[in-house]
Amino acid sequence: MKTKKSLTLALVGTMLLSGLLAGCGSNNNTNANANAPKETNNSAAAGNTSELKPYELKMYLIGGPQKDLDLVLKEVNKYTQEKINATLNVTMFDWGDYDKKMQVITASGEPYDIAFTSSWTNDFRRNAANGTFLGLNDLLDKYGKETKEVLDPRFLEGTKIKGEIYGVPVNKELGQQWVWRFNKKYVDKYKMDISNIRTLDDLEPLLKTIKENEPSDITPLDVPKGFKPFMPFDYVLGDELPIGVYMDSKDGKVVNILETPELATSLDTMHRLYTAGYLRPDVATLEGIDNIKTGKWFADREITQPYAEKGWSRSAGYEIVTSPMHEPYVYTQSAAGSMHAISVTSGDPERAMMFLNLLNTDKYLRNLLNYGIEGIHYKKISDNVIE
Repeated sequence: MKTKKSLTLALVGTMLLSGLLAGCGSNNNTNANANAPKETNNSAAAGNTSELKPYELKMYLIGGPQKDLDLVLKEVNKYTQEKINATLNVTMFDWGDYDKKMQVITASGEPYDIAFTSSWTNDFRRNAANGTFLGLNDLLDKYGKETKEVLDPRFLEGTKIKGEIYGVPVNKELGQQWVWRFNKKYVDKYKMDISNIRTLDDLEPLLKTIKENEPSDITPLDVPKGFKPFMPFDYVLGDELPIGVYMDSKDGKVVNILETPELATSLDTMHRLYTAGYLRPDVATLEGIDNIKTGKWFADREITQPYAEKGWSRSAGYEIVTSPMHEPYVYTQSAAGSMHAISVTSGDPERAMMFLNLLNTDKYLRNLLNYGIEGIHYKKISDNVIE
C-alpha cells in the first residue's frame, strides 16, 4: 500500500493491520483499491436490517490513543447503523497493558462483544481453552460467508483448535518475518553495513562497537526477559511452550525445542552477550522496555510488516531501519497473528459476526477505517487513487 499522507487511526492499526503499521506511509499516491475486499452483497448475511433491534457492540482493541479516532468512529457508526443497525463502543489499551487488562476483564466476567486476540497477546488458545471465546464455525457459515470467501484458507486453519475456529483473522499479509531493528543514528555514526545481519553472531561486532564507544546508558541490544533469537520452528502451542516442528520438516515431527542444538547454541551466545555487557543488567526480570520512547538503544528485534520501518520511525520521532533475520514464513503463529474473537458474554454474537464480516468485505468501511473521511483526511484523485 502506498500513501502520500499517513492516517494514524488506531482502529485501522488493530483491525486491518494488526496494530503494527498504524502511521506508516511513503511519498506516493495511494491506491485506495489496494488490498480492498471484493464487492459483496452483505444484506444476505446481515438479514433484514429493519428487523434488527439497535445494538451497541462493545469492543476491546490494542493500541495507543489516536488523533481523530472519535470523528472517524462517528462516521463508521452512521454506516454500520444502516447496514446492521449496530454502533461501536471502542475501548483501547496500550500495547504493554492489553494482555493484563484483558485478563482482568475476563476474570471479572464483564460482558463485551469483540476483542482483539492473537498468538502473541490475549492468546486465543488460552481463551478458547478457558471458555472465554465462542467457537465461530456456525456463525461464520451463517453470517460470515463472504469473509470465508475473501480470506486465504490458511488463515482459518491457523485459528482452529480441534476443528473449531476461535478468531476471525484480519485480512492482512499471511507470512511472518522477524527483523533486527536499528536506531539509524548509530548506524550512520559508525558507517555500519546492516544489510547482511541475520544472526546474533552477525550482530555481535556491531554491539561491541556501541558498547566501546557510547555512554553506558545506551543499550547495545535492548530486549526484555524471554527474548530469544529466531529459531526455525513452528511453535504449535504458542511461543511460550517449547513444543514445535522444524520449518523445513518433511514429516511434521514434533520436537522438544529444549533438546535441540539450535536452542543450545542460542543460549550460549546470549550468555556471552550478557557477560560482555551488551544487554541490560536487569534483563532477566525486565517485563517491558521503553527504548523507542527514550531513544537510548542501538538494536532490538520485532516482527515486520509492509512499510513497518516508516510506521516505527514516525511513532519514535527518529529513523529506525531493519535487517531481516530470515525469509518470510507462513506458519501457525503468522496465520493467527491478528484476529478478533467474540466473547461468550456477548449479548448478540450474531451481530458481532455481522460486523466482522463487514470489516473484511465492505469496501467503503475498509477505506473509511484505512484512510479516514474524504475531504478531511484525504483527497480523492480518481476512483481508486487518493492522496
